Amino acid sequence: MEQPEQTTPKKLPTLRIARIASTWSQEALAQVADVTQATISNIEIGRHDPQPITRRRIEIALGTGIDWKETKRQALFLSNGVAK
Repeated sequence: MEQPEQTTPKKLPTLRIARIASTWSQEALAQVADVTQATISNIEIGRHDPQPITRRRIEIALGTGIDWKETKRQALFLSNGVAK
């Protein structure tokens, strides 16, 4: 009997990765998601943890889910100078 093919779960991108892959600026994404450019920037640098409705608007605008925990972790990692 043949074994079913195992698939690796799709890894969701961080907000910054998804935005850059879409070739959108922070401002363009903010306009489509109906938030401010400062909101997008603050999420990307870890200063703001968005509400569920804001997360959903951003995901809809980008057409993909976002790994919000990894977005926050990556922002904290970068802001601590580890990757500078």
